[in-house]
Amino acid sequence: MRRRSFVRLLATSLSVFPVRPWRVWAQTVTFPGSEADALDALAQIVLPGSIGAQAVLKLCHDFTQWVQDYRPGADTEHGYGHTRVVPLPASPAPVYLKQLERLKPALLSGDREKARTAVLDCLGQDEVRDLTPIPRGKNIVADLMSFYFHSSAAADLCYQAAIERYQCRGTEHSDVAPRAIPKRS
Repeated sequence: MRRRSFVRLLATSLSVFPVRPWRVWAQTVTFPGSEADALDALAQIVLPGSIGAQAVLKLCHDFTQWVQDYRPGADTEHGYGHTRVVPLPASPAPVYLKQLERLKPALLSGDREKARTAVLDCLGQDEVRDLTPIPRGKNIVADLMSFYFHSSAAADLCYQAAIERYQCRGTEHSDVAPRAIPKRS
């Protein structure tokens, strides 16, 4: 067998296999892992209680799913007027897990003031000044809040109307106001 034929055969056979050998050995981080109770407690503190405990837990689950589905290197939407597409940085899961580990004793202590102080300290350590439209991956407190407060559900709650911010209602009914959402008591 000639060398070129062998190299071509090798390259062809490697491209057929969907699993790359180096991915099998890659370390993966399971989020939230053993910190699920701390994440739930954090959500109960930083998300509005007016949406209800079940909705807070669902949001916590949705945030967990977002972190698990995060794909480093994926292209981000560049938006209007921005000509550069920037790939996503590394997964935020390891950073989030370390922060949850630090926050866990205060969050699960049962002392709401101690938990609140720990959350504020966590925000202060990373010098969080605002909530970004999408989570940045640097601070779990800010990112969990961004995940909710920039969501369609938060806009609906704020305006007490089914605006459904990320749903296309079409132009045929654009002159009709969104239906009102009854206030929770």
